[in-house]
Amino acid sequence: MNAVFDPSILFISDQDWFDGSKKDFFLKYLLDNLTIINKFKISKIYWTEDLNVLLWSSPNVPPWRIDTDTRNSLVPIIYRLFPDCTIDVQNSVTEACLIQPELRCKCCKCEVDTSFMQMMHSLITRDEDVYFCVGQNNIMKDGTNYIFYCNCHATTLTPLIISNHLHWLRHIDLINEYWPKKNCTEEIEKFKQGLSIWALRTDSHDQFLYDYSFSPKFIDDIVDTNTYQEAIFSTIAKRLMLNQSDASDYAGINDEPVRNMRYSVNGVRKSVRRFRVSGENRVHYCYPDAGKILFLRYFREGQHDTGLR
Repeated sequence: MNAVFDPSILFISDQDWFDGSKKDFFLKYLLDNLTIINKFKISKIYWTEDLNVLLWSSPNVPPWRIDTDTRNSLVPIIYRLFPDCTIDVQNSVTEACLIQPELRCKCCKCEVDTSFMQMMHSLITRDEDVYFCVGQNNIMKDGTNYIFYCNCHATTLTPLIISNHLHWLRHIDLINEYWPKKNCTEEIEKFKQGLSIWALRTDSHDQFLYDYSFSPKFIDDIVDTNTYQEAIFSTIAKRLMLNQSDASDYAGINDEPVRNMRYSVNGVRKSVRRFRVSGENRVHYCYPDAGKILFLRYFREGQHDTGLR
């Protein structure tokens, strides 16, 4: 699914640019969104030649194109990221469409708003779903959606709102893109990246508290499973965010020791613990060293999990 950017993400008024806090927020919000789209190849941004001229060609350029401090450092980054993220819309529509409710913060240049609404009019005719990455001043706090419409077509366009750069991660298909298909270094690293994505896209944005690794048998176990994959991502990530005390108290995973079970790490026998994924599905793990977790096995429902009550 492709996306459109609220013009206020790319265009800022001279007045706001000279306000240090607004300038910093504008640059961070723009770069955060471009970086995450580009890194994870989540979507392409619909764009037109008219908007491109307004962005890059004198005398219409936004202040971040002129400012000496950003021209030499920031412009090359945006110039590299933005074309890789965009897809050109061959816009044959000359009339702007309408939007309900109105954007509270419109672009500082009326010609930019006009070109944007002409592009949206063209997208209405395509009758397809799109993301709408909105500027912070246009976020609807009550969850109201924006609707683009016109007087010449029966269809409307109600895009899916993106109001935080991390929200893009919610639209990554973790199972198809990050679940390991075999036991090899590349697939293990892909699975670990999927765990990081899951953690980032939660509202808590908690960090992992441990370095972690997987035994070869653990990877074999999950390669062979095609059920509860989303729950495996979520519970492993959740466990990595919790210290031992909090994990033991958290009813959602039921973290507990496995009685009379040890696992040898470099000749040292370590106590084994487990937590629940779903139902009787369990993950076994141990602490090979302080601040580290080694995931040992994944037991599916019906498999023997020693000590399971």
